[in-house]
Amino acid sequence: LLISSSRPGTQPANLQGIWNKDITPPWDCAPHLNINLQMNYWPSLPTNLHECHQPLLDYMSSLAVNGMKTAKVNYGTSGWAVHQVSDIWAKTSPDAGQALWALWPIGGAWLSTHLWQHYTYTMA
Repeated sequence: LLISSSRPGTQPANLQGIWNKDITPPWDCAPHLNINLQMNYWPSLPTNLHECHQPLLDYMSSLAVNGMKTAKVNYGTSGWAVHQVSDIWAKTSPDAGQALWALWPIGGAWLSTHLWQHYTYTMA
């Protein structure tokens, strides 16, 4: 699934790959940053599929840019914050829903483990 749904220059793989027959799919096929998006990419580096990992890294760059505004507006701080649910436009603001998950602001920190993994596998 990762090989066919995560290619350089495209969006990262979502919860159902890039194919879905439903108009309103489960979880809106949105990137969920609490673990789901990360799990899609866990096998990419150990299996030497570095090119499949690139869309996630590119997406993280977009999240960091948008997340700087979110950190400033919502928390009055520098840096960047990304909440649990994002979208193809790299939404970083809190989501509607139960505070337990909607106000979860550590998606960026959780995703940053992929930067370290990329470095340890590629030394670049």
